[in-house]
Amino acid sequence: MPLFFCMKNYFFFLFIALSGLLQCAPTYGQNSNIISLSDSMLFQQNLKGALDIVDKGSFTSDAKNSETQLRKNYLLSVSNFQKGFKEEFFSKSKAIIDTILARENFPLNSKKIYLNHFLSTSSRNFLTNSERIAYCNKGLLIAQNSKPSDTLFMIHFLFEKGSAEFENEMYKDAIKNLKISESMCSKYEKINPNMLPKIFFKLGLTLSSFAGTNADKGYEYLQKSEQIFLSIENPDSFFLANVYDAISDVAWGYRDYDKGMKYVKKSMDLFSKIDLDQIMSPTEQIQNKYHLYYKEMQFYQDHQKKEALNLLTKAEIGYPAYKNNPEIKLRMAAMYNFMGEFYIRSAPEKSAPFYLKAIKTFDNPESEYHLQYLFNLGKAYLYSGNAQKCLEYSSELIALAEKSNDANLPHFYFLKAFAFVNLDNFEKALEISNTVIKYMDPKSKVDLIEHQNLRTFDPPIHKVVYINLLSRMGLAFKNGFSNNNSALNVANSLFQLGIIEYGKSIKSAKVTHYTKSMYEQLVWGIISTKDFLKIGDLNFSELIEFSENTNEKYLWANYKSNSGSVQFFDKELLAEEDTLRTELIRLKNEAINDTLYDFSVQIFDINLQLEKIDKKKRKSNSSYYNYEDSEFEFGSFQSKLSPNTIMLKYEFLMDSLFLFEISQDQIHIRNINTDSLFFEQIDQVYYMVSDPSSNQDSLNQKLTQISKILLPEIKNNTSNLVIKTDDKLSFLPFDLLRRNGKYLIEDYSISYINALGLYENEKNLKRVNKALVLAPSYNDAVNNSGLLAERGDEFNLSGVLEEGKILGTILPGEVLLGENALKSKFIKMSGNYDLIHFSMHSILNDDDSELNNLAFHDGESDNKLYISELYGMQLNAKLAVLSACNTSIGKEKTGDGIISLNRAFTFAGVPSVVSSLWSAPDRATKEIMINFYKYLENRIPKPEALRQAKIDYIKAQNLESLKHPYYWAGFSTYGDPSPLEIKRTKINPLFYFLAISFALIALAFFIKNRNRSTMHGILPN
Repeated sequence: MPLFFCMKNYFFFLFIALSGLLQCAPTYGQNSNIISLSDSMLFQQNLKGALDIVDKGSFTSDAKNSETQLRKNYLLSVSNFQKGFKEEFFSKSKAIIDTILARENFPLNSKKIYLNHFLSTSSRNFLTNSERIAYCNKGLLIAQNSKPSDTLFMIHFLFEKGSAEFENEMYKDAIKNLKISESMCSKYEKINPNMLPKIFFKLGLTLSSFAGTNADKGYEYLQKSEQIFLSIENPDSFFLANVYDAISDVAWGYRDYDKGMKYVKKSMDLFSKIDLDQIMSPTEQIQNKYHLYYKEMQFYQDHQKKEALNLLTKAEIGYPAYKNNPEIKLRMAAMYNFMGEFYIRSAPEKSAPFYLKAIKTFDNPESEYHLQYLFNLGKAYLYSGNAQKCLEYSSELIALAEKSNDANLPHFYFLKAFAFVNLDNFEKALEISNTVIKYMDPKSKVDLIEHQNLRTFDPPIHKVVYINLLSRMGLAFKNGFSNNNSALNVANSLFQLGIIEYGKSIKSAKVTHYTKSMYEQLVWGIISTKDFLKIGDLNFSELIEFSENTNEKYLWANYKSNSGSVQFFDKELLAEEDTLRTELIRLKNEAINDTLYDFSVQIFDINLQLEKIDKKKRKSNSSYYNYEDSEFEFGSFQSKLSPNTIMLKYEFLMDSLFLFEISQDQIHIRNINTDSLFFEQIDQVYYMVSDPSSNQDSLNQKLTQISKILLPEIKNNTSNLVIKTDDKLSFLPFDLLRRNGKYLIEDYSISYINALGLYENEKNLKRVNKALVLAPSYNDAVNNSGLLAERGDEFNLSGVLEEGKILGTILPGEVLLGENALKSKFIKMSGNYDLIHFSMHSILNDDDSELNNLAFHDGESDNKLYISELYGMQLNAKLAVLSACNTSIGKEKTGDGIISLNRAFTFAGVPSVVSSLWSAPDRATKEIMINFYKYLENRIPKPEALRQAKIDYIKAQNLESLKHPYYWAGFSTYGDPSPLEIKRTKINPLFYFLAISFALIALAFFIKNRNRSTMHGILPN
């Protein structure tokens, strides 16, 4: 057991010593100082020091004084117990404690100290939880009878009692006593700073385990425990390691494997630094070792079968020596079970032997673990095609589980229902499914076939596992009885119930792989059985709401909170966040350059600290997160669509591509048939369109083929298309899709959106009073180590500087050119502008998309603005134009979408962003950008302004090669399409001079390149 009460405050020990002196004086006379000092040592858990004082102290009275001898005998027996950990020594210590407690004349203060030491160091192997509770009750009585009552010891005994009640599954009592100790502890934090986080830890465990509470509350206490431990000077490392272990269990509940494994590693690292001999018996150390084996294996993923098997082999080698230890047997069985899970889907016949080993290793039919292993064995037979054997196992399983009312009964029933599905017995499968629904919600009156009372489904306890169970049951009926309309009605009902439960069980806006897979199953299930929806059922608008609130809420909630409508005033907290993000970037860059050292734990720690700052923001300014709990409302979104606008939302679900076609008054959903050739075409189009030397006829042919697959029939009165893409479609320029021999851009104004909640159609124009234009020069060549996406041929881009100068004559505000375009200036000024225009290099990072950046003038060592820095900014701009390369490019990350500079600006609060899909050719980009602003000045919507600028560019080219989509199709508008009112800058003569110069340069350029087939440009990676 851990050393619970390591008191290091000198004044506290002085207090203990003095109180001991006063209480002991009548009995011990001149011995009182020695006894008090010994008690003080014991209270510090310094057993050796206490024993030395009692053993070597010079007593003026009889050395055989019974109370002195009791002390010495206890200290000796505990010392021997810790050296050899023999049960006889523990029994002797327990007998002495019983004698001490029974002695009326034994000082109360010493009784408390000795009992406290006994409880805090006694092994769970030798002292039952019921015995521990009884001892705590005695300690509480002594502390209450002390004059004055001893609050410090009451805290300790209440904590010990609550901990034992938790172990005994007496959760209500445990919560009550731990809460009392928490309330009492606040006055004594300075005396024992480790006490409060220990209480929080136990509260977190108890609340997470107790079905009558909110598991999220338990997680919150665990996080508070971790935070306090890390903030104190000498945290109890043993306890902190256990906190990490407990948080990994929370991660497991959400199947967040990366986070869980990181916490397991942190726990293992702490255990490796602790002198376990001081706090654990050899047996307990071995138990802990096998526990860590089990935890590590728990978070191995499918691609780590080899590592899992190696770890299992390592555990098996030492196991025979400890096979009679119940806890080690349990961990060994759990590892066999995990090994079976690696094969259950891909090769179920290989999983069954591991499950059988788990059952044999921990053969206890009354154990919940035994039931779990039986359940998995049943799955293995089911997936292997032996439904009859699965049925036999599931019947045995249910019979055992019903006796103990096991919490996993719904899963066991489902296994049996699944067996009946495979045996083509619909009636039995339905009967058992109804039993499962009734188990989840005893008040339920749901009729799965008739879709009755679906919306009243409301389990008293909401569990994430219920969602998974409902979705899998729906899939079983849908796939198992594909020609049975009643079964398809049942499947549709189950998918609806899953969506209802999802909304109640999962409040976090962050998506994990686990929750994403459940979401996909549910939405795919509803769409694939949509013909069976009935009046009053979930409708398509609710399905879209579910989609947006599940996948995009994190983005649009942060966009709204950062968009300038809310001001956050805690400058110190923001400065701390900025420092952490700078350190995060440094570590990530080092991790790329130094492949020998593992930076993952340090990076993980920084991300955890950023999460904690996020929570501090919520607490210190609730209005800062006033959008977090708000929901996306489809009706509000649909009302913003004009009669001539169509929204096309593409989404991949269960390897199928779906199109949601949304207009002002209608929703259509269709499944788009795709295959591997389709995705190959997408890749080919991207590389051809970003290469100016590619064959345009071949490109146009592919674009026509893709259009036939992707595009619906579009109403004649439609002029605006708003596109929301998914996965690889995010890299497809819809401008270029061809219909009737024309590019789509020739007939439609096209814009993109990252989340439907970000769509606006403002009637009142947003005014641009002040703009910032940044166009740097570079002293050194920009690093081109395979990561660079250049805007043109040169490092110093002539088009960039010209673009910046001309825009300075059009836009109100400031222009930072050449050496003045510094990152430090932008950071300082960024929140003061309505529009920000970046004409510069951008740099991609293939290893980590959050290291993608915009490159400012290199007169400063820190001249790159990274995506992770943008996440921490709060911008007030109505539009950000990223006139650089590949600013829409990035990698997909579950819960965050495509990690790109474009999305990062949205996250920072910018409603409209113009960004690029490939390397931006310098001069062509300059022409398009200048014309884009010309149309914006005329209050034309942003997508239409960009469309007109592109068409102007194409018309102005005499050389056919310069009309290649590479030069004009790379830029797109994202977000709010509404027009802007740009306050006109007074035109000065320089504008006319620059315009004439630009025309002459362009003319000379065309003449020079008349015989060239292409313009040279740097291609993206």
